[in-house]
Amino acid sequence: MRRAQYRDLPHDAQLAVTAWAVAAGAPPAPAGGAAMPLFSKKGRLKTGLQRVRLWPGRRADAACPSATPGKLPVAERGELGCAPAVHSPNPTHPIVSCAGYHVLG
Repeated sequence: MRRAQYRDLPHDAQLAVTAWAVAAGAPPAPAGGAAMPLFSKKGRLKTGLQRVRLWPGRRADAACPSATPGKLPVAERGELGCAPAVHSPNPTHPIVSCAGYHVLG
């Protein structure tokens, strides 16, 4: 059996991630989710840190187009088209960094 490679993926491939809230004595519940495209508009694999919009209380939707897109709206991006640095003084809304992705909660 041949292993799948990046070049074998369609250009609209995306990664759907759901963060789960786990508490003692309570069933796990989705804390939020997002779907992130793996390739740029030019068809290049996205690398490096990515800022992702987390949809609170929802599981990630892997459909295309997704109901939980991870791409930040243009109004929330900085001048260069990327998300500005976010510093949260509120500990109930932390910024979570996981495997090279920043999830804004």
